[in-house]
Order: sequence, then C-alpha cells, then structure tokens
Amino acid sequence: MSLAVPMGCVPALQAQTQWQTVEPSTLGTTTVNSWKPVPTTDAPANAQIWEPLSPEEERLEPDQLVWTEPTVDQDASDERGNIAIADEETEGDKSNQEVNEEGFRWPNGQLMSEADQIYYRTAYSRGSMIQIGDTVYPNLGFNALQRHPDSWVNAALIAIDDSRIGPPNCRTGDFLDQCADGMLEARVRLWNSPALSFDLHWTMHSLSGEGSPFNFTIGDQTFGDDDVGTKFGEGQSIGFVLSKNLGQTFGLTFAGYRLFHFDETTDLPRNFALFGTKVFRLNDTMEPPIISVSLGLMSDVFNNETNIGTISYPESLRGGLFPSLFADRYDDKRSGYVYYPDVAGVSSAFVCADRSIFAGKPVSAVDENCIHQVYVGPIASIGFAPWPWFGIYAKYSGTDIDLGVSLKPFKRVPWTISIEALNPIKGVNPTLDQSFDLKECRNRENTTFSDCRTRVGIYTELAF
Repeated sequence: MSLAVPMGCVPALQAQTQWQTVEPSTLGTTTVNSWKPVPTTDAPANAQIWEPLSPEEERLEPDQLVWTEPTVDQDASDERGNIAIADEETEGDKSNQEVNEEGFRWPNGQLMSEADQIYYRTAYSRGSMIQIGDTVYPNLGFNALQRHPDSWVNAALIAIDDSRIGPPNCRTGDFLDQCADGMLEARVRLWNSPALSFDLHWTMHSLSGEGSPFNFTIGDQTFGDDDVGTKFGEGQSIGFVLSKNLGQTFGLTFAGYRLFHFDETTDLPRNFALFGTKVFRLNDTMEPPIISVSLGLMSDVFNNETNIGTISYPESLRGGLFPSLFADRYDDKRSGYVYYPDVAGVSSAFVCADRSIFAGKPVSAVDENCIHQVYVGPIASIGFAPWPWFGIYAKYSGTDIDLGVSLKPFKRVPWTISIEALNPIKGVNPTLDQSFDLKECRNRENTTFSDCRTRVGIYTELAF
C-alpha cells in the first residue's frame, strides 16, 4: 500500500510539485523515503510551481530543507506589469471621461462643446444689465464688464423727483413739478472685439424745455412750449467707455463721462472713472442666481470721509454751471446761465473751501488754481439677482449711498427698470447732511429715510 502526502507546500515559493512516497519495506520493519516528481500540466502564469529537489536535498529530512524565494520570470513579470498599467490607464480614462462629461447639456441631452461651455459661463454688459450666455439680468449697480458681442446700443432715461436746485418748497416724489429733473444717456458701440469694447457715451440733459416733442400742461405747470429754462435738446455732451474682460466673470472699465459739452447749459460733472466688476455665479446652471460687486475710483466726487486726493483738469475740460464764492472770486462768469468757464467741476468749490475757510483760514489763503482741481474718491456697488428678472443693489457714487430695486419684465427683451432711493442714509456724508439741515430739512427732522432728504429716482434702459 502506498500513501502520498504533500510536503512543504509553502505559498509564494516556487518549486516543482513533489510528492513523498512512503513504501513499506519487505521486512515490515523500516520505511524508505523517496521523492519522485509528479507530472504537471501547463499551469497559469500565477500558479504555484515547485522546483525539483537536488540529490543532496533528497537525502535531507523534510524539516532540514532550506526554502528560497522563487526566481522571477522577467517576461511574465513585464507582461503582468503591462496589464496592470493598462488597467490603470483604462480606469484613468474612465475618470477623465466622467469629468469631461460634467457641465451644460443641450435640451436633447447632448453635452455642449468646450466653446459653448465657456460662452454660457461668461459675463458681459448690455449697458447696466449683465448678460451670461443667453440670459440677461437687470441693473445691479456699476457695470465694468466688456460689451456683449451681439450688443450695439443701449439708451437709458433717468428721472429724479427733486434736482436740489429748485425752491425750498419742492415736493419729493413728484416727477412733474418744477424741481424734477431728467436726463437721456446712451452708449453707442464704436469697436468691439474679443480683446476689448469701446463705446461713445452721449448725454442729453434738457428733455422737457421749449420745443419738447411732448407738450402738456399739469395745473399751472407747462411742459414743452413755454419759453423758460433750457430748450429741448440742450445740455448735450459726449465721452467714452473703454472696457475689457479679464477672465470669464471679471471686467475692467476706464471711462470719461460728459467730457466735452456742446453748449453752456450743462451743470453735470465731467467724471473720469476706473473701476472693475466681478460677477459671482452661485451655482453652475444655465440661469444661476448672481452677485455683482464693483469697486473703483472716480473724479469730481465729494465726501470728506472718503476723498483720497485731487487732480487738476486741463483748460479744455473746464467750465460749467458751478457757482460758488470761489468761482465768483477767481472766474469771469458769463451772463445768462451763470456759466463759469474756468471752474473744473462740482467739487472744485470744496477743494478751495477745505484749504481755506474750512481750515479756519481766509479765502485769500488759496489762489485761483484751486478752482481747476476736483476731488477723487472711491466708488462701489453690490447687487444680487436671485432670478434673471429681479435684482436689488446698493451703490456708493463717491458722494452718498443709493439703494435700488430693479426689474426685467420680459425674458427675451433686454429692458430693465429700476426705482432708487437717493441719499436716504444719514451719516455717510456729513457735509451733505449739513446741506439738508440748512435747506430741505430746515423745519423737519433730518433722519435716515426721512422724506425731506430722500429723493426718488427712476432709471430705465433698453439695449439692442
């Protein structure tokens, strides 16, 4: 009788399979151990193969054998390595494919191309409105983004219920009394490329004077055919707006507003501005909620709490209806509209005053150069549009804070309308607060959102 017992089967060790055959002696008193190879069939590459024992090893007892690590078949190892690398690359390809398949899809489920993905994540301007992809959001404050490639013109109408230059009995909230004011402002595209956009900025200040296309009378107030004030179409001026996008959601603008006046009836400042706008998309969808944040600097603004310095205007950029005791002292005013050809702007009087009477010095402490200078200060805005048709914003124009609510009533028409509370918060500009105390709020309490200080503005704009 033969008994076969596997011996020394240690995993990961390479040897040819050997079976110990125990043969009983003919005398039945001793046992002879012999090792014989057992034939094997072709085994898989990763099967355990046992090497045959040498003649010396065959004479050793099983517990005296020394087992060694198997030799490596380099070709088989390389093949297994190549298979592992291929598997890893396949997994990597699958991972990359999953990443690439993320993003916007067309209504039929097809993944957008990379160019379309960029287009639907890039923010542009349509005047005060922000366009991302095919979606146009309403006015959210200052907008320094580059003009949209398909946009050519935008025109805005601004109306204020009280211009602050009328008699003390002007009524706030009444857009049809003699204190109300209005302005037409347009931007016309002169150049637009992937690199930048350049617009002509055009303003017309007189909208309801003699010759107005809309003649009507309300009570004792006549509009359009009377012979007082400025005539319809007067007060025109031009400037420029140069904008460039730096990335998909950030734009930078350098602008000069109303730099060159066509006549001597404009009392608006000539502002230089450098500012940027960053748009934050709050999720990665086709029409996400957005936040717009703008920050920059502007000339001819005034607030002693935020002024950072002054700049001097050249003679070609001076002149306007900017009366002050310094204008009377250092300029030869012209009759008619009391036009001062040498005054740089609205804030020139404050530059002179801060260096003399506000500093406890006589007027003679400054010379005529003070009326050539204007203040420079920061401007900022922040706006939030939870939906493409509605937005709220706060805007600091370098003088005071305005608060607004904007609507875009029609999804496919780039038209927005905003209602703003102008100068509603007391304490932002102490000098302006003193002006309200002396005039509009003389017999009333000057508090935040009080009727005597808070003006109402309407801003509406259409873009093509």
